[in-house]
Amino acid sequence: MSEQGPDGNVHKVYAVEARTGSDADDDDDGAVVVGALWLGSTDQWQSAYIYDIRIAGEFQGSGFGRATLGEAERVASRLGAESLALHVFGDNTRARKLYLTSGYEETNVNMRKRLTVDTPDS
Repeated sequence: MSEQGPDGNVHKVYAVEARTGSDADDDDDGAVVVGALWLGSTDQWQSAYIYDIRIAGEFQGSGFGRATLGEAERVASRLGAESLALHVFGDNTRARKLYLTSGYEETNVNMRKRLTVDTPDS
């Protein structure tokens, strides 16, 4: 699926599929959806952004995330993007490791401090 979003950029959503059964290379064999990829453009595809990449829990650690990331890079490159960016939460160490070992570099760090709410005495 591909359409222009409210931000004016093109958004594409892909199902991540895996072939099942003994004839995994057979086109007639059923495919199981194991995840999804949401890829979008910025600046008319000068750069691309992964808005979301998800692999179902039971399929994580089986190479689907790395394969999906590689396919996102190929699609973005074919569309003319010179770079591909994404956001990952700091505590998602598994995903961060995947991205770092795939050649991505950290560009931003967000920080937060929890505050206690002071309420005036009534």
